[in-house]
Amino acid sequence: MAISLRLLTQNQRQHSVIIMSLRINKVNSLLRNLVSSFVGREFKSGTIITVTHVETSRDLRNAKVFVSIFPDSKSDDTLKLLEKKSRDLKKYVQPLLKMKFLPEFEFELDYGEKNRQKLEEILQKENIG
Repeated sequence: MAISLRLLTQNQRQHSVIIMSLRINKVNSLLRNLVSSFVGREFKSGTIITVTHVETSRDLRNAKVFVSIFPDSKSDDTLKLLEKKSRDLKKYVQPLLKMKFLPEFEFELDYGEKNRQKLEEILQKENIG
């Protein structure tokens, strides 16, 4: 009897982890769309900002927003401006997101696409040479 009870609690834990993981994925997707909308509305300059993905902490109190910025020369200034506007972003998200706590937003450059392009260039040079 003790063994089956122990297995039941393990299964319940696994189930709750799966549910929480699905919830975080939904929150990440929703936040990505909301942040993209905010960025499109607030940043009308010649800089192209793409929100690539969002990683929310398990307690849903922090969200790391990964962005790609073009041209590269404006990356640092744009990232600083995004950090300054994080309070405005929170005000924008608040009425659209029904959650107990709104996450604190942190912005970070996403180097994935740039790394992929560099790798592709290296591979092309190797094939040509």
